[in-house]
Amino acid sequence: MVLQSRTGATTDRERLARRVNDNPELVKVFTNGLEGTYHFKMLTIPTLQQHDNVRNKWRGFVEYKNDLNAENGNTDNDLQPEIDRGIKLPSEGVCKEFVTYLGNSLKGLLDDYASRRTVRLYVSTFFACWRRYAGVHIPKELRMQVDAYISSPEFIQTTPVTRNIREKPIASEADFDDTCRQVWNDTNIFRLHRSKVQFIAINAIGCLTGERVGAIIESSCYRKSGETLDWKDIGIHIVPNPDDPSRPFVLLSLRFRNTKAHRGDPQYEKTLWVLMEPVGSRATCLVTLILYLALADGVFEDGVETIEQIVCPKVPPTEKYTLRFKKEALKKHVFRSEEMNEAGIWVTSETKALSAGTHNDHLRRVSMFCGFTINITMHNWRRGSGNRFSKVMDSLDRDALLSHTFNSNMFRNAYQARDLVHDLGGILHDRPANQAGVNVIRSATGMKKVTGLPVKLDVAERAAIEAEPELVAMMADLDKIRSDIADLVSTSKITEDEDVLDDLTRTLEAKRKARSQLQSKYYGIVASEVRVRLKAKQVQWIDGHARRQLNGEPVPPSLIPDRTRESVAPRAARVVGSDLQVSTTSFVSKIELVDPINRLCDALYRYAEDDLAEEVCGAVSALLGTPDRLFPKCYVGESPTAEAKCPVCKIDCGPQAFSKGSSQTVGSHIHRCLQRAQQEEAQRLTEQDFEHQHCQWAGCRNRRFKTREAFVEHMQEHGIWLLLPTTPEIPHRSCQMLDEDGEICGEEDSEDWYKHFGQVHGMNIRDQVEIHFCAQTSQWFVDTAGDGLAWEDHNWQLFDNHYAPFSKRLENSSVDFTPIGVVFSVAKQKPTIDYATGSDYQGKLPEFSGDVRYGVATKPHRCPWCIFAVDESMPIEERMRQFITNKVYADHIGVHVHELDQHDDEEQLCPVPSCGTHKFSKHDLKYHLVTFHRVPVMGTSHAISCRRLFLPVPPDEMDVDDEPTATRRMVMCDARSERITKDKQAISGHCYGCSRIKADIGKHIEGTSSCRQTNRYQLVVQGVRTGETLNWDLSLTAEPVSTSKSNKPHVCGGACRRQYEDISVHYLDKTTKCKPTFFRMALPRTKDGNGKWKKNFGPPIDIKEWIEAKTKQPRSR
Repeated sequence: MVLQSRTGATTDRERLARRVNDNPELVKVFTNGLEGTYHFKMLTIPTLQQHDNVRNKWRGFVEYKNDLNAENGNTDNDLQPEIDRGIKLPSEGVCKEFVTYLGNSLKGLLDDYASRRTVRLYVSTFFACWRRYAGVHIPKELRMQVDAYISSPEFIQTTPVTRNIREKPIASEADFDDTCRQVWNDTNIFRLHRSKVQFIAINAIGCLTGERVGAIIESSCYRKSGETLDWKDIGIHIVPNPDDPSRPFVLLSLRFRNTKAHRGDPQYEKTLWVLMEPVGSRATCLVTLILYLALADGVFEDGVETIEQIVCPKVPPTEKYTLRFKKEALKKHVFRSEEMNEAGIWVTSETKALSAGTHNDHLRRVSMFCGFTINITMHNWRRGSGNRFSKVMDSLDRDALLSHTFNSNMFRNAYQARDLVHDLGGILHDRPANQAGVNVIRSATGMKKVTGLPVKLDVAERAAIEAEPELVAMMADLDKIRSDIADLVSTSKITEDEDVLDDLTRTLEAKRKARSQLQSKYYGIVASEVRVRLKAKQVQWIDGHARRQLNGEPVPPSLIPDRTRESVAPRAARVVGSDLQVSTTSFVSKIELVDPINRLCDALYRYAEDDLAEEVCGAVSALLGTPDRLFPKCYVGESPTAEAKCPVCKIDCGPQAFSKGSSQTVGSHIHRCLQRAQQEEAQRLTEQDFEHQHCQWAGCRNRRFKTREAFVEHMQEHGIWLLLPTTPEIPHRSCQMLDEDGEICGEEDSEDWYKHFGQVHGMNIRDQVEIHFCAQTSQWFVDTAGDGLAWEDHNWQLFDNHYAPFSKRLENSSVDFTPIGVVFSVAKQKPTIDYATGSDYQGKLPEFSGDVRYGVATKPHRCPWCIFAVDESMPIEERMRQFITNKVYADHIGVHVHELDQHDDEEQLCPVPSCGTHKFSKHDLKYHLVTFHRVPVMGTSHAISCRRLFLPVPPDEMDVDDEPTATRRMVMCDARSERITKDKQAISGHCYGCSRIKADIGKHIEGTSSCRQTNRYQLVVQGVRTGETLNWDLSLTAEPVSTSKSNKPHVCGGACRRQYEDISVHYLDKTTKCKPTFFRMALPRTKDGNGKWKKNFGPPIDIKEWIEAKTKQPRSR
C-alpha cells in the first residue's frame, strides 16, 4: 500500500491555512502588518547584560557631563542619556570623552586601572549598542579615531591603563589525575556517588576533546534551557576483535550540538570518538564512566542490563553494531543535577540538567582541597587539550576540534602555552634530549600545588568577622525583630477580636519579611567576608611555601586518607585476653563490614587483573554497587551494609533512619550492635572452651562442674561470702582458694575480687565476658581471662603518655592561665567561649575535651577530677573513664560541680595538679575550668565543627527567680550516670511541670498540684541548668490544696500569659519581668465543630482602670 501518493499533495494555501489554524498569532502578521515595527537580532543573555551595562555607563557619563555643565554655568545639554531610535550619534569628541570616562571609572581586576583591552571591548560594545538600539551607522573614521585615541600618549597621560594580562594556566594530565583522586576520596563536597562520577566524566570530556563547558552541560548563558548532552548524543559501538572474539572493542561516540556561536545549527555539529583506556586506568576512563551511567539509568534496549553483556558477551560479535537505547531514554539528560525529594533526601533529578555554575563551583572546591594555588576551570582543561593537539595535528584539525575560525589567531593569542618545554642544553651541545629532564620541566609547568593549603577559617577568624561593628549591630536588630515576632505570636493566640487579629497578622507578616531580608543580608555579608579572608589566608600560605620547604617546617597532615594510593584497614584492632600479642583474628565476627570508598578505590586503582574486559567489569560493578549516598559517620572500621542496613540487627540505617536531634545515630547504633555481637561471640567461645573443673576452695566438697554457668554461679557464692561483714565467729574473711601446693591464698583486702580470681587463680568468674572499646586508639579489648590486665595496662599507658607529666602539683609555682585556642563571644546573649571541635593543646596541657560528633567519638571526653583523683587507690579504669557521648559527659561533670557548690565561699585548688597551688573562688574556678581546660561545667551547645561552652554568670548578676531566657538546652544524662544525692535543704531547680526556675524546687513541687504530678526537675547552678532529670521525694508530704486554673480567672495579657487568682497582685509585683497593661477573664471551655475543647476568654480589660474601680467600690458590711 502506498502511504503517500502524488495525488495527496497539498497546495501552498492549504498548508498556510493549516498553520494559521494551529497558530492564531500568524494571522495578525498579515492583518496588522509589520510597518513601523523595529526588530532586534536574537542575542544571548550575557550579551544583552553587557549591552545593559554599557548603556548604564553611558547614562552615568551623561549625568556627569550635565553636572559639570551646571557647575560651569553652561546650560547647553544636548546629550541624551538613552540610546534609542531617533537619537543622534554623539560626535567624535564626545566619544573620546566617554572613552576617558570609562578608563577612569572602571575598576581594574589586575591593577588599579582597567586594561587597555577592557576599554576597547567596552567601546566596541558601545558602538554595537548604537547600531542595535538607535539604528545608526558608525562611520569608519569615527571608529578609527576612537581606537587611535585609546593608544595615544594623550590618553595614557590622563588614563594610565594597564597592559597586564590575566594568567592563563594550562592543566596537565597529572593535574587531572590528582583531581580524580581527590574526588574519589571526597566526603565533603559531593552529596551523591553519581555526582562524583558525573564530575569526573565531564572533566574527562573537557580534557579529551577540548570542548567548552557549554557544549557538555547546561551553560550559564542558557539557564533552565536543558541544552546539554542527552543519551541520543551518546553512542556505544561494539567492534569485533579478531585477536580475541570474546573480548570485542567498545568505542564511545559523543555528538556535540551546542557549539559556541552555532548552538542548534546541525551543520556545525561534530562527533568525536573515544577509545577505552588501557589496563590500570579505570578511574579516569571516560568509556567506563559512561557505561556505568548508562547502566544506572537503564537506557539500553534488547535486554542489556549488565556490563558483562557488553564487554564480554556470551555470543562473540561477527560484525560491528551500535547498542540501541530505549526511545524514552533518548531525550534524557546524561548529566543531571541533585535535588531534594519530598522525604527530604538528596537524589539525582530525573529531568533537571546539571548546570555549569554547579559544576564550576564543585571544580573550585575540589581545586582548593587538592592544594592548587589557582582554581582549575574547564578552560584550563581546554587549553591543555589545545596544546596537546598542536603537537600531533596540523592547524586545520586542531582548529576544527577547538571550534576556532579558519586562519584565526585565537589559538596563538589565548591557548598556546608560553612555557617552551625542551632540553635547550641538548640543542646547544648537539646531544640527545634528556627526556627525564624534559618530564621534570613539564611537571613544573603544570598547575602549581601547595600541600596544606587552608580550606576554611578557624574559630578565631570566624569570630573576628562576627565581631565587626556592622554585623554586631545587624545581629542586635535581628534579635529585636525575633523578640517582637515572639510577642506578636503570643498576643495573637489569646486575641479574639477579628480586627485586632488582622492587624496583628499584617504586622507579623511585615516583621517576618524584615527578618528574612535582614538574615539574608547578614549571612550574605558573612559569606562574602569568609571568601575574601580565606583567599587572603591562602595567599599568605602560598607565599610562605618556599620558606617552609627551605627550613623543613612541618605541614599539617591531611584529614582524609588517600584510599587511591593505599588501602585503608577496614577494621579496628583487637586485643583478646591478657596477651597483648594475641592474634586479632580469634574473635573477628563473620559480619561483613563495608567501606564503600575503600572498596571502590580498590576496584579502580588496584584491580589485580591484566584482562581489560575483566577489569572493566570489576570497575563498573563496583561503581554500581557503591551506595548513592555517603554513609553516615561511624567508628573506625564500622559501617552499614551495602544495602544501608545495620550489619547486626539489619534495621534501616539510611539517611532518615533516626530522627534529627535523636540521642541515637547510625554510628552509635552500629557501634553498640557490634559490641553486643562481639560480646555474644566471645561468650559463646568461652562457654565452648570450658573444661570440667573442681572447686579448689578450702573446705568445699570436691564437686565437679560440667558447665561454666554452674561453675561461675558456685564461685560467686564464695565471692559473696568474702563481702559479708565479719562476726565474732568469723573475725576476718580471706580468700580460701588452694594453690598447687595445697596452701590457702589468704588474701583479705582486695578492691575487686573478680580481678583477684582472674589474676591470682586464673579463672574468670564473671557471668559475661567483658568487652571494652578505646575510642582514642580504636582498639577492642576482650577480657576472656577475667583478669582485666590488658584493659588496665592500656589505661595506664594512656595515663603515662598523656596525663602523668601533669600529675605533680608544684609548690609556689607561677602558672600562666591564659586560655589557649579559644575565642570569647561576649557579644552573644550569654557569654560563651568557642573552639574548634577536635583541636588539642599539642602537649602543652592535659586533654579533657574530646571530639564527639554525630554520635561518634574519634577522641573521648575525660574528667579532670577523676583522672587526678585525690584517692590514688581509685582503679585506673575508673580514673581514665572515657565518655563517648556529650550527654553523659556533661552530666558527670555536673556531679562534680554540685559537690563544688557545697563548699560555699571556700577557695579551692584546681583539680589539675599542673595548675599549681593557686586557689580559686567558686566562680573563678568554674571560669578557669571552662576557659583554660575546656570543661563544660556550665553547659555546652551541640557541636559540629565549632564547640561552644557557656561561661559562669558572676554572682552579682544571678537572678534565678526570674523567668529563664531562651538558652540552649542543657544536655541530660542517661541511666548509666551517677545520680546526684538530694538533701531537704532549699535547692534551686528547673521544674518540668511549669518550665520555670524556682529557688526552692522542693517547696515548689510539694505545693503545686500540677508540678507535683509531673515531679521532674533539673538542678540549677549559677542560673544554668545542669545534671540529669531528678524526682523529688514526695513520700513525707501530703497533697496540696487545689490550685487549678478554675480558681484563677484572670489571664495576664503580658509576656507570661499565666492565670492568676487576683491580677493586681501580679501587676504590683516588682520582682517579675512581665509588665502587663491588660488582662482577660477566663470563660468556661466549649467544644468546637470537631468536638475538641477550646479555651474562651473575655475582652481585654485595662488593669489600671480595673484596679482603680476596685479600690473605689464600697466595702460590704
